[in-house]
Amino acid sequence: MPVKAHSFSNMSLLLAIAFGFLVSFFIALFNYQAPLNEEAMRSTLVATGRASFLIFFIPLIAKPLYSFANNALSRGLLHIRPLCGMAFFGSTLFHLSFVYRLYQTVENPEPLSVLLGGLTAAAYLSLMTAFTFPIAVSWLGMRKTRLIHQLAFYMFLMVFGYDLIYRNLDDPSPIFWTLYFGALLLRIAAWAKVGKKHPHPEPLEPT
Repeated sequence: MPVKAHSFSNMSLLLAIAFGFLVSFFIALFNYQAPLNEEAMRSTLVATGRASFLIFFIPLIAKPLYSFANNALSRGLLHIRPLCGMAFFGSTLFHLSFVYRLYQTVENPEPLSVLLGGLTAAAYLSLMTAFTFPIAVSWLGMRKTRLIHQLAFYMFLMVFGYDLIYRNLDDPSPIFWTLYFGALLLRIAAWAKVGKKHPHPEPLEPT
């Protein structure tokens, strides 16, 4: 029997959003009272960016892993997948607060870089939430328009992949590259497996 993600009431959604904004407020207050130097902020940016990636990694592999191994781990990942949207929202908001602080320390920043950074952040928040959080998907009408949902997901993969590679060009550790492309290969293998189980019917020859 297929595993369904937990449903969330409107009240639980409002409480989650309120909690996220409360945490963000205290983070901003802490940053204001205890400013960090540029090196510390860059280290924090790397740490929060990698935390966001690990949160994103769960919904990326949950369904393909379940198609290959129906066990307690894969079922658990499917159950917590809706929570990843809100967790990613919070971690990315935390990440963006340090991006803004670092931006304030740069003299004469390039407007194009600021614009691209803002668009990337908007893509992260909107597409990740739409991909993982069922209520957001329903609000955006993506349950009725599956094509838009798929396009948004693929767009997010491209944006996230580009950002991941760009930010880790000087990183000697290949762990994040390996996880990202390994997850993509797992999804491709799962799609191929589903296609073999449910092949398209052959067209009828004219009589």
